[in-house]
Parts: sequence; structure tokens; C-alpha cells
Amino acid sequence: ADSSPQDDDAAAGGGQKEPQADEAAAAAAAGAQAPEVRQVTETKTHTRTHHGKVTLTPVAPPSLAGVPAAHLAWAKAQLEAGRHRLAEYDAREARKEKIAEAKNQLESTVYDLRSRIPDLEHFTEVTTEEERAALATDLEGLVGWLEEDPGMDTEEPYHSRLSALRQRADPLLLRHTELAARPQAAARLLGAINATLDATARLVNDSALNATEAMTIASECQDAQTWLTEQLQAQMALAPTADPVLTSAAIEEKEESLQRVVSLVSKQAMARLRAERAQREKEERAARKKAEEEARKEKERLEAEQRAAAAAAAANATANATDANATANANSTTTDTPPSAADSEKSNPETPQEGGNVGGDGEGRGSGRDARLMRRRPRRRRGQRRRRRRRRRRRANSRPMRRSERRTRPSGRRTRRRGRRTRRRGRRTRSGRRRTRPRGGRTTNGRRRKR
Repeated sequence: ADSSPQDDDAAAGGGQKEPQADEAAAAAAAGAQAPEVRQVTETKTHTRTHHGKVTLTPVAPPSLAGVPAAHLAWAKAQLEAGRHRLAEYDAREARKEKIAEAKNQLESTVYDLRSRIPDLEHFTEVTTEEERAALATDLEGLVGWLEEDPGMDTEEPYHSRLSALRQRADPLLLRHTELAARPQAAARLLGAINATLDATARLVNDSALNATEAMTIASECQDAQTWLTEQLQAQMALAPTADPVLTSAAIEEKEESLQRVVSLVSKQAMARLRAERAQREKEERAARKKAEEEARKEKERLEAEQRAAAAAAAANATANATDANATANANSTTTDTPPSAADSEKSNPETPQEGGNVGGDGEGRGSGRDARLMRRRPRRRRGQRRRRRRRRRRRANSRPMRRSERRTRPSGRRTRRRGRRTRRRGRRTRSGRRRTRPRGGRTTNGRRRKR
């Protein structure tokens, strides 16, 4: 602080006298005997760089070595007093906020009821004349009290008056609200009961629920329907101006209870169905594996039988061939008949045939390799050759352009050179010489040239 301890004491104490000399001496003696007290603080300066980052540079704390002990004690007392004043200020502000909030709540409730009750439809059917007069009197009294602005120091008067007003107005408003909300809630509960029973019947038919689960749901639905019927009868026996025994909140709670039971039973049924499906799949896998094993064994048995039959057939064929060779050898050794002329001709291939000779130099055509060489390849038709040439031209025109065939026109478009084969009337060879007529195709007058 810039001011001296004496000035601060005079300002805080309202002109009190300075401390006596003996008190100052005692404080000095106490300060001499007390250990040195240093203030441990750390001050940091912020240095902002061009990148937007902040660098903290520590600064050495100020030294208090030469400060007298009396001044330090006075500074500590001033600090405690400032803290006490700040705490009192915070408490006072919090109390003011609570008082203002309670007052605003009371005002909003009073003015809302005062403006809304006259416009409520069927409000006179559920309230008596005395109740409406008492409520109007309370509202007028609270309006006058609030306009006087009492300026209470606490929020308790506002809370007490608000609770008293609520005790008088809430029953009347509840009757008016339940007059329309109770039938709607009852209809929703009955609809939920009927829908649950229908869904239970369908699930039982589909084997999704067993008898025990279906009985549990049906029993809960029956209890809810019985409770609703009894409560509606009790409510109908009361006068419209009496407090209701059945409210829409109670009906909604009963509907939620029914839904919880149905949900629990459904979860149990789903768990049971999953377990049954897993067991059924396990059994199916086992049966499939068994069938595959049996099919494999049957296939191996059939293959073994086929191999055995093939081996037996091969053995029989070998035995028959051996017997036939033996029989033929025996017949050839025992038979002395000379060969016939046909057999001689067959056995002597060099004998000339009628109408030709061996080398094929005669009039007739030779046989064997000479005959195969003398066969002519069938001549292709003209249309086949023409189609073949067209296919060649298409392939030549569709292939990518070579670098040597490119040239640039003044417009910048690259074209093929003149030596490229085109599909015009005549064709150019690779040397650049034009042929006046294409091979095959048509002449200049449109007639087909004969080959």
C-alpha cells in the first residue's frame, strides 16, 4: 500500500489515536525475538511472441528484510479485515438474490392465477362458490401486499405466503385438469391392455411364448383392467367438486407397471428362444456331420468295389487274351493249308493294282502318301477373301498411330502421312505410289471387277 500504517488506521478506525510508545516498544521487542518472516510469492510477466504464443518469465519476489515487524502485523490485520468484509458482502448479495427469487416466484404465481382462473372452461363445475370466493380474496390480498413493497430481510415471508396459496389453489386446479385428462389416460390404458393380449395370442400361436409366460402376461393385464374398473366406479360415485380418488398420474403409473412386466417376460422368452435355436442348430450340425461321414464312407466303399471289379475284369481280359494266343499258335502249327491268292496279295503290297502303278506314274491315281500330296486344297470363295481383306483394313485403321506416321498441320491437328493405307478408292503402298484400282472391290464406274 502507498499510505502509511498511521493513515490507514485513522481512515479505518474513524480518527483513532496512534499507538502508545510502550505498545510500539513491545511490538519492536516481539519483532526482534520473532524469526524473520519473508513473503513467498512469484510474479510472472507475459511476453507475447510474433507466433501468438505466451512466454512466462519468472521475476524475483521483493525482499522484506528491512520491513519492521509492526508494519507486517498491521498489514496482516488489514488483510484479514478485508477478507471479512468481502465475505460479508458475498453473504449479503446471496441473501438479496434469494429474497428477489422468492418474491418473483410469488408474484408470478399470483398474477398467473389471477389472469388464468376466469378463463378456465368448466372450472365452475368442479369448484364451489365458497372456494372460488376464498381464492379470489387471497389473490387480492397478496396483490396489495406485493404492491406495498414490504422489503423483507429474509425470504421466509414470501415462501410461507406462496405455500398457503398453493394449498388453496392446487386442489381446485387438479380437479379441473383431471376432468379432461382422466378419461384420456383410462382409454390409453385399456388400449395397451387389449394390444398386449392380442400380441400375446399371436406369439402363442407362433410358438414364441410358452403357456407359463402367456399366463403371466394375461394375469397382469387382468389385474390392471380390474383395478381400472374399480377406480373408475369409485370416482363416478363422488361429486365433481370432491377431490378425485383416481388421477391420470396413477393411471399412467399403472400402464408403466404393465409395460415393465411385459418387457421382462418378453426378454425371458427371447433368451429361451435363443437357447432353443442354438441347441437346434447344434443338433443340425451334428446330424449334417454324421450324414457327411456316412456319405464319405459309402463313396469309399463304392470306389473300392469299382476298383475291385475293374481289376477282376482286367485279369479276365488278360486270361482270355492268353488263351486266344495259345489257341492261335496251336492252330498255326497244326494246319498245313497253303495261303490263298487274296492272302498273297494282301501280304505283298508291291503287287500293282488295276488302273495304276506303285509310284503313281500310270493313268490311275496312286495311293498312300502320293495320293495325299496330290489332293488340292479347297479353293476359297471370293466373298471370304473380300471379308478377310476388310478385316485387315479395319485392324490397320484401328491400331495406334506410329510416331513416324505423324505430322502437324497448320491448325495443330496431327494426321497420318500419305503413305498410310486408307479406305478410299485406291490404296497407297508404303512407298507412296497410288494404285489406280484396288484388288477386288469395285471399279471407278461402280461395277465389280472380275478376277
